[in-house]
Amino acid sequence: MTIHAIDFSKQPFTEKIAASYLGISLATLKRERVEGKIGYIKIRSRYRYTENHLTDYLKSNEICPKKNFELENISSIDVKIHQHGVLATMNQKQDKRSEHRFAQLFFMKHK
Repeated sequence: MTIHAIDFSKQPFTEKIAASYLGISLATLKRERVEGKIGYIKIRSRYRYTENHLTDYLKSNEICPKKNFELENISSIDVKIHQHGVLATMNQKQDKRSEHRFAQLFFMKHK
């Protein structure tokens, strides 16, 4: 008869511990689970998360900076150069107040 050792260090995490590990609230963890954004194990009416579930969730939410970012590649921004070399940008979807303010700054006469 062989006795198998159980590794208790690999036990799944409770919702509270998983949320703490991820740095999110319990409500956010539940919402992510319901939306299918994080894997889980259901044991009766309780939800548990393995280390793989948590690391996969973190990797899926990772945002890496783009390399060789060039201003010319931005299609939603119209770039204008102010008289004195100050770079001013005007987004096409700005509201009227910010458009007005932009026009004031752009066409302002400097003394």
